[in-house]
Amino acid sequence: SGVYAYDRGGLIVALNSGDKQSFVSLPAWDGTYTDLVSGEQFTAFSQNLRFSINSKSYRILKRDL
Repeated sequence: SGVYAYDRGGLIVALNSGDKQSFVSLPAWDGTYTDLVSGEQFTAFSQNLRFSINSKSYRILKRDL
């Protein structure tokens, strides 16, 4: 799908190198995550974080403590 993601201590970076918007599902600690660029918030349930990412774009998500 062209999406690459990694987690470094509660900071998740996701990159979409594809030509289409993608929906991502990643293992993550339960709780709220904030996109540091857009300010959008996402919630992880059952250790699963789901969000969309536009084509040729990225998201930087920080876990709220």
